[in-house]
Amino acid sequence: MKFEIKKKDNKNVIFIEDILFDWEFELKDLEEAVMFAGNDECIKKAIHGDIKSYLLESLSEFLQKEVTISDIINAIKTGKI
Repeated sequence: MKFEIKKKDNKNVIFIEDILFDWEFELKDLEEAVMFAGNDECIKKAIHGDIKSYLLESLSEFLQKEVTISDIINAIKTGKI
């Protein structure tokens, strides 16, 4: 399947087979989490992990197959997922 990252409304978005993968998280929630984390690297790592998990779950559901971070990295390089 074709995989592209394009600019839309000053944001990087993912298109799969020319269909927008409409995924994002609430910026307000991220700002609150970062403020809560402060300088605690463990909490920052946990937030990053939660975002990564949310992306993988959502993309897997969209494609109707399990997707890994490695799959996404390869898709960015090759244009195929």
